[in-house]
Amino acid sequence: MKLFSSLTGWRVPISLVGVTALAGMIQTAPAAEKPTIPIIVKDTTSGFWQIVLAGARKAGQDLNVNVPELGAQSESDINGQISILENAVSGNPAAIVIAPTQFAALGKPIDEAAKQVKIIGIDSAADSKAFVSFLTTDNVQGGRVAADGLGEAIKAKYGKAEGDVALITSIPGVGSLDQGTGYGSSDRRE
Repeated sequence: MKLFSSLTGWRVPISLVGVTALAGMIQTAPAAEKPTIPIIVKDTTSGFWQIVLAGARKAGQDLNVNVPELGAQSESDINGQISILENAVSGNPAAIVIAPTQFAALGKPIDEAAKQVKIIGIDSAADSKAFVSFLTTDNVQGGRVAADGLGEAIKAKYGKAEGDVALITSIPGVGSLDQGTGYGSSDRRE
């Protein structure tokens, strides 16, 4: 579990930096006129994305920015995320932070949104060059770290880092699947 907590710990700084970066782009406003920067995550019901939202919430409090917490109820709800993005744009925010659910499908909607508001991407890319900033982890390296950690744990328990291990991934087309590439390319393939 230590490995999992260290990997999920990367996401809180991403959301904090994302909101902080955009807050730095806008002028300070009186309390009654706080800027709004919605954050749109992939799945509001996921514990992982709850951590990201907590980081964004904290950054909003620290920087005196309204940070509406938005997202679909499932990473597979691509159309839901597109609708949420369109609705967020219609609110005329100072900027929008988004973790795109799917590379190809979110490209054009992000391009359209960027015509009206600054867009910052976090976690996974989209087929768009419209992001004013993009913050992510190196998922391939994250997979390598996970494989090395698992190998050490197996070795500590059984004396040797060998045997079959199942790699269970999430939804096809999601950028974090690159972790599997890193996992498979780790030196821990003993």
